[in-house]
Amino acid sequence: MRGESASSTGAGVYGKATANGGVGVRAQGNGIDASHVNTALSIENGAIRVPGAGVNTTTAVFVHENQGECSPGLKYFTCIDNPLTNGDPKAILIVTPVANGPWNARILNYSPICVTYADWAGKWVIENLDGSDMTVGARFNVMVIKTSSP
Repeated sequence: MRGESASSTGAGVYGKATANGGVGVRAQGNGIDASHVNTALSIENGAIRVPGAGVNTTTAVFVHENQGECSPGLKYFTCIDNPLTNGDPKAILIVTPVANGPWNARILNYSPICVTYADWAGKWVIENLDGSDMTVGARFNVMVIKTSSP
């Protein structure tokens, strides 16, 4: 499958399957418009873009904001509540802390973190490795990669 390209010899999208019935590249969405609002994912100038991504959106890339305790009495972690990750311990999550607010009033979580799947909650959690309280309002960029079809 080939798509549009800036040059007449390059491929905008290229996929190759080596087995009968295989798929080299697969994309599914509900349409494209001029503002990319209905586009699930795009690659522009080498950067992966996920239109509509933001705080607690249901896109494959989103910003998680800690709203406080997700388990009574335990303040050293925050639960990610997203339909793409809930109930899926095989999902792959890439998580990075984000400075939230202007430089002089940033809300940051200064502790080293880990991300793990909590069977008891059926959700992924971001945990402070040093056991300190997770900063309320702290934000984290999250990218979800699914390992198989639902």
